[in-house]
Amino acid sequence: MTTSTSHTTESPESTVTEPSPLLAEILRSKHLPSLPAVALQVVKLCRNEEVRVTDLAEVVSLEPALSAKLLHLANSARYSRGHKITTVPRACTVLGLKALKIMSLSFSLAESMHSKRRLTDFDYQTYWERSICTAVAGRNFARYTNQGDQEEAFFCGLVSRIGQLAMANAIPSEYGDVLVATRGSIPEAEQESAILGCCHNDVARELLHSWELPDSLVNGVANWSASRDHHDTDILAKIVLVADRISALLCEYSDSGKTVDVFDIAYDLFGLSHGEIADFIVSLQDEVKTLAELLNVDQRDVRSYQDIVNEARNQIVEISLETNLDLESSKRAKSELEGEKQRWQEAAQTDALTGIPNRREFDRRVQAIIDASCRTGISREIAVALIDVDHFKKLNDTYGHLAGDEALKQVAKCLAKTVRQTDFVGRIGGEEFAALLTNISFRNLSIATERIRRAVESLKIEYKGQELKVTVSLGAVRTAKLNKGMDITTLMEEADKLLYAAKDSGRNCVKIAEA
Repeated sequence: MTTSTSHTTESPESTVTEPSPLLAEILRSKHLPSLPAVALQVVKLCRNEEVRVTDLAEVVSLEPALSAKLLHLANSARYSRGHKITTVPRACTVLGLKALKIMSLSFSLAESMHSKRRLTDFDYQTYWERSICTAVAGRNFARYTNQGDQEEAFFCGLVSRIGQLAMANAIPSEYGDVLVATRGSIPEAEQESAILGCCHNDVARELLHSWELPDSLVNGVANWSASRDHHDTDILAKIVLVADRISALLCEYSDSGKTVDVFDIAYDLFGLSHGEIADFIVSLQDEVKTLAELLNVDQRDVRSYQDIVNEARNQIVEISLETNLDLESSKRAKSELEGEKQRWQEAAQTDALTGIPNRREFDRRVQAIIDASCRTGISREIAVALIDVDHFKKLNDTYGHLAGDEALKQVAKCLAKTVRQTDFVGRIGGEEFAALLTNISFRNLSIATERIRRAVESLKIEYKGQELKVTVSLGAVRTAKLNKGMDITTLMEEADKLLYAAKDSGRNCVKIAEA
């Protein structure tokens, strides 16, 4: 067994990451998966932004097996509109340029990889069953959540573990050690890294880069394993992670360790309930079967997806019951633990001075509304307003910081009382507050923000026998449609520009705009 790690060579100008010796050895192997001729031509054509469907049709027509698969796909329920398609050019037109590029690449690459088998202990059958299942689940999940590109999710799912195929063929002895440690099951990236110092995602990144594939595809394949713990990972990688966990559930259901985490991951990353993801999984069975037939992969005796999902959900219930029974013997400790947890959560979500939500909690709530709207497709009219206390430094310098604290407390109470029950406010730092206003028209936004300004202006703040007066400047941005990819940062930046415009206009005024 060879164990190695990546290292970096630093120069005054840059830091270059070099592959580990073992990874370099893998990449030099003559047994790596390679793009077949037709796939190479497709990739080459697609580098031209002005490529046409007819150009790709000419290429795929030269490969009878690929042509047959594309004809079959064009006549499937996903693309067919009731008319039998009998020619490749017509099939290519029906599929469209994006689907044609991705599916030509996927089918030709799968055909090429399917015959490569060097390591006898590697479970090629399960590998291909999972690859097909992940591809179907990825494409359908992108459509179900209305996030990510469906065809790219299909390709990334199909080749999500191509690095394992490469390792099994390029370093059969070393990868055999991994299979021994994982008892022959399809390994996970962290298991490979622990033994070899690199994992299938590292290999896939280098392999797909060498094929000059688009960065979106390279990142989707290379980053999905870590996407649960890295929330800045792009949406395609997160979709592939969910799809991979679905394939583990459906294809390796005898391994109890791989049967239940899909429910938690789908909830953590996309907010889907157990029932929603269960129904989604059950809906995949026919399409997985069709793709397996299309790619000439013999499926073993496959259980009903409904039965598998029911069994997995029963496991979740059993785990929950066992946990509750364990806790029953120490109810007092459980109660104290939950109470402490709640106090910590409240402290983490609340601004200590004013008692209203802090910046982190405000951002979380706004982002949750944006994500829910994008996921469900239900449009929401929302506005984010930034509210800044005017001349706050002068107030502190004149009356002292304790007077400033009292002013902030009173302003926070005023804001909370002035907005509607469906809205909420938070303190996002210093003398700056923010408000989220939901289901609001542009006209009503003007009225609401002016009402806030007047309410603060009318405040009478008593401090040590003195009456303090404060005003605020407001910048608010409204959007009538929450788009895929939008986040809280986008809205806050726009509102901040308007807030500065209000201050530049003399303070104690309001500036609003449409996003």
